Amino acid sequence: YASNCIEHFLATQYTGITWKPNGKRVAGGNGPGSNLNQLNSSYGAFVDLNDVLFFTDYFNNRVAKCDQGASRGLIYAEGQCGTSNQDKLCNPTAITFNKEGTLLATVQYG
Repeated sequence: YASNCIEHFLATQYTGITWKPNGKRVAGGNGPGSNLNQLNSSYGAFVDLNDVLFFTDYFNNRVAKCDQGASRGLIYAEGQCGTSNQDKLCNPTAITFNKEGTLLATVQYG
């Protein structure tokens, strides 16, 4: 999966090590915004063992998830920049999960 933060969408781009230049859009693509069918600068994506796509939504301070074939994402984790609460997301850029299934995100400090 590859994110395009300029046009606000995620697309499939790779099959193994073969480049597919005409990838299929799988999330966003409806202009920048905060609706569940929109992204506002996605920088990171992660696909779990069940083929569920998780992706960052930088300016919306959230991580969303999208099952295969879904037309919109679901909010998986969200936050608000400027709060003192350490468990809130602020501009997430990269994500992964540890072996226990806990979300790990690279974020700006609140």
